[in-house]
Amino acid sequence: MQSVQSRSACPRKHRNARVSGFRQVVVCVALSVSGGLCASAAEPLPAIAPAHPGELGRHVNPLIGTGGLSYLCGNEFPGATVPFGMVRLSPDTIADSGRRATNTSGYYYRDGKILGFSHTRLVGTGAVDGGNFMVIPLSGHDSEEAMRHGLKAPFSHRDETAFPGYYSLSLPDRGLSVELTATRRVGVHRYHFAASDKPRLLIHVSSVLGRGKCKDAHVRVISGAREVEGSVRTFGTFSGRYGGIPIHFVARSNWPFTSFGTWQDGVSQPLKGT
Repeated sequence: MQSVQSRSACPRKHRNARVSGFRQVVVCVALSVSGGLCASAAEPLPAIAPAHPGELGRHVNPLIGTGGLSYLCGNEFPGATVPFGMVRLSPDTIADSGRRATNTSGYYYRDGKILGFSHTRLVGTGAVDGGNFMVIPLSGHDSEEAMRHGLKAPFSHRDETAFPGYYSLSLPDRGLSVELTATRRVGVHRYHFAASDKPRLLIHVSSVLGRGKCKDAHVRVISGAREVEGSVRTFGTFSGRYGGIPIHFVARSNWPFTSFGTWQDGVSQPLKGT
């Protein structure tokens, strides 16, 4: 099976993609739940000053409702979204015991480890749906085989910043910092890696929250355009009752890829250079 297709080729059933070769990268991910893509990713963002909340936003704490007793949790999330937006870009967490989605939106305040950063979720419902297209930032020494289902990196709430439309996290032990924001259809990631590192990004096309399922996952890497595109049919608490929801995405990087590859069912396809 060919691991990478040109733009004119038909996509095949790969579940995940990996790209490498940048120090600071901005990744824009556009989503659609219709039969085809209806939005494209924004152009790479220029360097900007540190983000700060507005006059009203500084009174909002998005972490409220993400913790407490599991059966009383508000099932909120701390990540980035806008009113009526398609994207709810946020970190997903895991407990030391291995339990996921204790907070059904994917982020539980009592969890001690970060898995990655996914784009969809329900909020405040107690039902588990979404967790799609999780981005996992890797350092040069990380094993891809060990990371394909999440980073599982310890983190501290002291290293988090959250206000309406923005989330950031620093992982000092990994020399990594993450910033997230969103528009109505696009999730924007910015990753800062250590200068001596050999960073990589994994896009987990078939990721889901909790015990959700997916099928028909496809991915295609278009290296000349610095893009990865794909789709999946996801089945959660609600969507699983009526045949699942087909979701499509396009991800665009502000840096060119130095190499890329895909894997399916735990089997890697050969890395490609650019």
